[in-house]
Amino acid sequence: MKTFTPSEFGAQQAIQDGAWQSWVFGPSLLDEAGKAKTDFITWDYIRESHPRTAIGYYEPGHYCLLVVDGRQKDYSRGMFLTELSKLFESLGCKAAYNLDGGHCSFMVKDGVVVSHPYKPTKDVSDGILICEGKVGA
Repeated sequence: MKTFTPSEFGAQQAIQDGAWQSWVFGPSLLDEAGKAKTDFITWDYIRESHPRTAIGYYEPGHYCLLVVDGRQKDYSRGMFLTELSKLFESLGCKAAYNLDGGHCSFMVKDGVVVSHPYKPTKDVSDGILICEGKVGA
């Protein structure tokens, strides 16, 4: 897994480098040494506390998927990007990337929603599924 700033990314170069998947939202959360970033190339709104979905990378084939609930009084306020980056550093990830969050963030384990989305009835147009075996076959 590799992360890029907007000025660094080139689709053609990614294809030549053997990219298999590309997800765009951001920003990246750790520096090249795996340390938490404190400055992010993104809009001020994204830096604020929100529900989060993020992915961390340990080594080939080993990832950390994270969902943070938020916008729920007396339950969860979400996380600021600085908090999220420190969490991924503490988990030992070498790279980490903020994906989309908000009302569409939820996580399922063994067929049960294990997070608490603040708008659970909101339609979601796309997503990332990690499954064992065939899906939809």
